[in-house]
Amino acid sequence: MGGLRKGSLSSRYNVALDIAVVIVVAVLSIVVNIVLAVFIGVAIAIALFVLRMSRSVIQRTYRCSTIHSRTSRTEQERAFLERAGDAIW
Repeated sequence: MGGLRKGSLSSRYNVALDIAVVIVVAVLSIVVNIVLAVFIGVAIAIALFVLRMSRSVIQRTYRCSTIHSRTSRTEQERAFLERAGDAIW
């Protein structure tokens, strides 16, 4: 359990959602019916999977006029990048 506390906020959020699904299925299996609880749990798990996979993997985008690379460039190349840096993603 110690590793769970060290994770990022989003991974802790995902673990909490997974635990919530387990709790919901457990409660539904006691209250309603185990077969119905399993079907509802699978539906919730599929919905969570689709939601997680629909998020973009790109975390940040930069413009080349504001963030410079560490590559050594000639004076001509630097001047060109200062002029045309907005066009480069």
